[in-house]
Amino acid sequence: MALYYYDTSALAKLVVAEAESAALRAVMLEAVNVSSDLARTELVRAVRRAVPDRVPLAHDVLTALDLVALTPEVMDAAGRLGPDALRSPDAVHVAAALTLGDELDALVTYDDRMAEAATRTGLHVLAPGRD
Repeated sequence: MALYYYDTSALAKLVVAEAESAALRAVMLEAVNVSSDLARTELVRAVRRAVPDRVPLAHDVLTALDLVALTPEVMDAAGRLGPDALRSPDAVHVAAALTLGDELDALVTYDDRMAEAATRTGLHVLAPGRD
């Protein structure tokens, strides 16, 4: 079974239907699904801002994931990632994904800047429904 790491841009598509949502759900059915503790904050805050009545669904999505802890090592690694234009939360997601090592099959994101940074580190990137 594949191991995929999801950033918040992907997880949000599970709460608010978008063009890629069905393809993303199909991929998740065939995988072990992981994100980081950062997603717990990012996803809930994004959903509260956009569609507050779906916050319980956001919590359900998060409960279905294994979460990588944001250790000092992850945070330090995020600080070293390039390019310099990479936003801090995106760097944290990439660094958290890297902790999964060779077991990780892909980082799933719909954020082009994060995808570029992840690719630079050698990670395979997926955007189901867009690929």
